[in-house]
Amino acid sequence: MEIQGLNRFELEPVGHYADKGMVFDMIIDGISYLETIKSYEAERGYEPAGAYVPTLGTVEIMCRSLNREFTMIPYGCDCGVWECWWLFCTARCYSKMVYIDSWSNPRRDDKSRDTEGFYWRYNSLKPVCVDIEEYDAAIKAAQSIIKEDASTLWMVEKYERERIL
Repeated sequence: MEIQGLNRFELEPVGHYADKGMVFDMIIDGISYLETIKSYEAERGYEPAGAYVPTLGTVEIMCRSLNREFTMIPYGCDCGVWECWWLFCTARCYSKMVYIDSWSNPRRDDKSRDTEGFYWRYNSLKPVCVDIEEYDAAIKAAQSIIKEDASTLWMVEKYERERIL
């Protein structure tokens, strides 16, 4: 039985990014969610609006996504160093759906500097809500792609050995 009002969810491989390995973009309702982020930031006068690239990486997809609640970094700085400027969110898995919300940019999270433009609020960014089966299928498809990419699979093995989970 399909639940009405849910978003469509896909993960699209978009190449490799620094120490994140193979990376994927979140495609929500047929468009890159980065476009939604760019519009949201531009409407609020945030500068630079949408200065991100997809960085949902190998370890997040192969390891962290197995947890029913986890923080992920789907977008990082477009300069090539994701730690420079990133946007993270939380995925919470329930019995029939997954909520993706609680977006934050740690570089713009200082309430005391709001008047200077250093406090960006994402609380009115509508959460993404997807069917759990569609979400799980997208994760599994991305994991299959990663397993075929020998250049980044070592990251998962190292991550699992160190038990950073």
